[in-house]
Amino acid sequence: MLPPGHEAWTELDAAPPHVQSDAQYEEWVQSDASVGWVEQDSAAVALRVRHIPESVQRRIAAVTGAYRHDFSMTLQSFYWMNHCTACGMKQGDFELIEEYDAPFYPIHDAARIVLRPVFEAFHVEANSISYEPGVFAHMTRMEP
Repeated sequence: MLPPGHEAWTELDAAPPHVQSDAQYEEWVQSDASVGWVEQDSAAVALRVRHIPESVQRRIAAVTGAYRHDFSMTLQSFYWMNHCTACGMKQGDFELIEEYDAPFYPIHDAARIVLRPVFEAFHVEANSISYEPGVFAHMTRMEP
């Protein structure tokens, strides 16, 4: 989960002033200049996380061994995913987070989710980010 104020690499909202024609706009949209780091107002859930820095990996491992980097047969790629603590079976983000009736879908039972804050800047690579305004207000906070 990412708090309000995090930055996301995303499409920029507006073209710069020198872009004045449709052709210039199309050229700008297709260029690297149309994306950048943008501060986000809402909390977010990072999905199908491909990379987490080692310092954050150590913090996760201290809490649970059930969230680890593994291969998804469905996506044919590696990402950080939950695993059953009893049998080790992979539990992908789609089944746990993305479906509306999923157990960790942030809008439902947010109070069951315990946040363990990371008080350092870090970079996460993810396939998708889901924005959930106001969801942190209902979660339990546990200091590291």
